[in-house]
Amino acid sequence: MDSVANPPSPGDFHIQVPTKVYIPNKTIFAEVAEKLGLLVQNVTTTELHANDYVCKINVSGLPTHSNLQQSTREFFGDFALHPSVAIDNAYKEVLRYLTNNKFIKIMDYSYPLYKQAKEDLDGTTACLIISNSNEDE
Repeated sequence: MDSVANPPSPGDFHIQVPTKVYIPNKTIFAEVAEKLGLLVQNVTTTELHANDYVCKINVSGLPTHSNLQQSTREFFGDFALHPSVAIDNAYKEVLRYLTNNKFIKIMDYSYPLYKQAKEDLDGTTACLIISNSNEDE
């Protein structure tokens, strides 16, 4: 039988949903720490209340913008229901600090797609601003 005579029914189509791959922030930090020579001095997880955990990480060897000295800082993650999530949240804060201060840029597989989407959005925003400006005149 050919496909023209028997078209597929709506139930025959499947939407392809990409598989999400989660890489723990601790794993990403380990790579960054190796590249920058960072050292985790201490990781402390505390249960504040039942199923309410927070984690503190002391990291040394952090770069500074003066390039003269390295620094040591404490990082606290968001509260979490499980200790492992609290630890991951604290490592996320270290990565956020390094990224926000432009000491690192994490180039993951989705970065080119993100960059293109941001450029498209910025271009669209610029066109809208110009368009609105011309309408006001």
